[in-house]
Amino acid sequence: MRRRAVHLVRQGADTECALACCAMVLHAAGSGTRMADLRRRYEPGRDGLNVKHITTVLRDHGCEPHVYRTTAAGLATVPLPAICYWDRRHYVVVTRVDSRGATLYDPGTGRARISHAQLDVHFSGLAVTSEPASRRTPSTVPSPARVLARLARPHAGVLLGALGAALVSALAVIGLPSVLGAVLDGSPSDGWGATASVLLGIAVMYALLLVARSSVSILASVVLGRSLAEQVFHRLVRLPYSYFVNRGTGAVLFDLDAVQQLRVLLTTDVIGVAVGVIVSAALLGWIGTQSVTALAAMGAVIIVLVLLTVVSSRAVRATAVDETARRAELQGVQVTAVSGIEAIKTNGAEERYVRTWRSLNNRVQRAFARLQGVQAAFTALTAGLQLVAPILIVVIVSSQREADVATVVAVQALSGFLLGQVAAVAGSLTAVAEGWAMLDRVAAVLVHPVDDRFQGDPGSAPTSTEIAVRAASFAYATFSTPVVRCVTLDVPAGSMVALVGPSGSGKSTLGRLIVGLHRPTEGSVAVGGNDLAHYDRDAYYAHVAYVPQSVVLDHGTLRDNLLRGVGDVSDDAIAKALECVGLAHDVAGMPLGLETPVAPLGQNLSGGQRQRVALARAALKRASVIVLDEATSSLDHEAESTVTEYFRGLNATRVVIAHRLSTIIDADLICVMDEGRIVERGTHAELVARRGRYWELYSSRTSAAAGLIPV
Repeated sequence: MRRRAVHLVRQGADTECALACCAMVLHAAGSGTRMADLRRRYEPGRDGLNVKHITTVLRDHGCEPHVYRTTAAGLATVPLPAICYWDRRHYVVVTRVDSRGATLYDPGTGRARISHAQLDVHFSGLAVTSEPASRRTPSTVPSPARVLARLARPHAGVLLGALGAALVSALAVIGLPSVLGAVLDGSPSDGWGATASVLLGIAVMYALLLVARSSVSILASVVLGRSLAEQVFHRLVRLPYSYFVNRGTGAVLFDLDAVQQLRVLLTTDVIGVAVGVIVSAALLGWIGTQSVTALAAMGAVIIVLVLLTVVSSRAVRATAVDETARRAELQGVQVTAVSGIEAIKTNGAEERYVRTWRSLNNRVQRAFARLQGVQAAFTALTAGLQLVAPILIVVIVSSQREADVATVVAVQALSGFLLGQVAAVAGSLTAVAEGWAMLDRVAAVLVHPVDDRFQGDPGSAPTSTEIAVRAASFAYATFSTPVVRCVTLDVPAGSMVALVGPSGSGKSTLGRLIVGLHRPTEGSVAVGGNDLAHYDRDAYYAHVAYVPQSVVLDHGTLRDNLLRGVGDVSDDAIAKALECVGLAHDVAGMPLGLETPVAPLGQNLSGGQRQRVALARAALKRASVIVLDEATSSLDHEAESTVTEYFRGLNATRVVIAHRLSTIIDADLICVMDEGRIVERGTHAELVARRGRYWELYSSRTSAAAGLIPV
């Protein structure tokens, strides 16, 4: 199969660089596989891919990879393009090595030309090449263009209305020759009063036409913007939990912001291109009736403009994609700084964060300057053509036949208007190229598979509460080591099972498997005798409560946060729940009580208060299955005892990931996890008597590091 040129593919997360490089090489090899296809099949997770994983991906798609261990100088002898290990932590695609340096495509920063000295510094000694693909695998994921068409289709009416209004207002200008002829060739006896009245009437009618056009355009922008935002946000919240684990908060927020730029792309830029093309064709036809030579000259000018547009659009798109990536990275740092300001201040890290922010901001500004420079150069060239070309057309028309004043004025006016339309089309195309970078990000959200952990009929929920985990394993990435390994666990209905173990042993991940945040890579998790896939999501979570260690609250009131996912309950029920979790005294001390505003993420409440809000919510929910993931870690001993006693009295099946041994001593079963496996299980007395791993955690000084505090 014939090899193609390499096209830049951007990484959507820090660990996607190798996957993006695979997409570039597969495209060049003629595979037909796109980045969206690779994302569906391979999850890079926290650690990304290594060279072995890269060869597996290439081989899976009909390519025969070859791995070379070489130096920067030896890279010139390697068949290109090649995926190269970069700075011992990154991957790029090198497409050319010559006497002056190397050309590469970096999925993080874009296309670059570097010197041999830079190549020697950054290249880390490993390169992967590929033979042309033995087979072409058609992509199963819609392209960004098809995603855009699918988004616009439901709003075809309002978009056509905006297009029609823009077209009518533009075509009205084409009637200028007739109007000028009537005015300028009119009898002098008519007087200037009649002429002024006609021109004033034309101005008023044209102004009203523009107002109508603006109104329709605003309506289209509002309707489309609302619909796009709803579709993207609706899709985003239904993506798997792993999608958010592997991407930064800043990147996800940036994708949401990109929706607004996509609205401008559809309602302004695409319509501008369509109107400009139609009006330009009509004006060219009129100029052709005046002079074929003038038509040829105008055609030559338009060809120059088109060539400039093609060149600038490519440059704008590449630069815009780079600026978009840099801004997403900068937003991630800003979100981290604001949400983690406590840790930044207490660690004296303000200056370090400022330096990091300044470095990223400088990169954003440089990318912005490059983008503006390309656009400014294009604008200057088109402005020069717009200035000279109408004069040239008038000279040509005047030299070929005796032209009256009206014709000369009309030719000059409409020639300028024509070039203005062509320049507008060119500008819209460069804006489309810039907006395409945003479309890529929005499309990546819309084509990502939704979470299908729950596939039951609406309303289907567990009728009993026993939990059965059978040979369950789970890995966060396709090629990574499982963090939960072949775990089998039975939790009888109404019992309490505790999970203990050192940090990183897999106990929190097992808790997330039980509540359905993750799907087991192997094995199964069942509640009430059925795998979770048999249940409806909303019905399942109506019976299940999950309280993590790090509680995030909504922006709203304290009441709003207590009732999230609970429904309407009486104030008496709320008061009882607050009393049961030891939060009643705190709320009583708040002047606004339950109507106290809660800041985004709950940052105006203490860690213990946030945890108790989540625990009170679980109490109000009256869930029959409760998973507490170190849910009392921020509470003092007295508050923790109050909460423990309350949940101990519930007739619910409980899985408790332990923080203090005092909360689990009376558990029906204690499971000790280590390296993803359950290595011991039994009651507290049995495990202490056995003097195994649990005894070590219980008695040694390392118990605090393991998340356990001896009684």
